[in-house]
Amino acid sequence: MKITLAGSPGSGKSTLRRQIAERYGLVTKGTGEFMRDLSVKFGYSDITKFLVEYVSVHPEVDRQVDEEQ
Repeated sequence: MKITLAGSPGSGKSTLRRQIAERYGLVTKGTGEFMRDLSVKFGYSDITKFLVEYVSVHPEVDRQVDEEQ
């Protein structure tokens, strides 16, 4: 099962994700968490810089996010 939550920063996506996971016994991983892990893997300490410099020229990252979740 895949559930996607979208919203502005601070809108409660992570809180809702955690509540849904606890209620239904699901394993979760947020896109932000995945992207932060990926940015470190590629040597970036700043996720914004990673998104601007790397992801903007490597669209395959979107496919990696889809496959991971």
